[in-house]
Amino acid sequence: MRLNRYMLLLALPVPVLALLAYYVSSYVHTKMILLTPAPGKQIAELPDLQVKEAEFDPEVVTLLSAVDVKRPIPTEPRRPVSLEKPERPPTYRVTFTYVGERRNYAIINGMLLKEGDPVSQYERVVKITREGVLLSGKWGERWLPVVE
Repeated sequence: MRLNRYMLLLALPVPVLALLAYYVSSYVHTKMILLTPAPGKQIAELPDLQVKEAEFDPEVVTLLSAVDVKRPIPTEPRRPVSLEKPERPPTYRVTFTYVGERRNYAIINGMLLKEGDPVSQYERVVKITREGVLLSGKWGERWLPVVE
């Protein structure tokens, strides 16, 4: 593959921008270090603030090293107790099932469904057998027997 003029024009801005970003960040970094005041000099000039030097106390260090700080274990927020009755799952009527070699079908409330099809927006057909249909969804897994 030959490098032509257009490829060079497309690839050239990438290293130029990388170099520019490096120099700008190093410039900002050095300016920030130079602008930070020396510890204790400008802070001591404030009228309401007194700066005291702390002395090293080995007893405090041994006391603090013995303290074990643990973060609290986050718990799930408590849900408010609802006075409403829980929503009941809808009732379905399975009138026919067909178990074939490749696919299984069922008629539920007059709809022809196969395994994996949604019965409603909250539930899906998981398994179809000769005895009934297994649904899974918002109300967990439910077994619907064939009505004779």
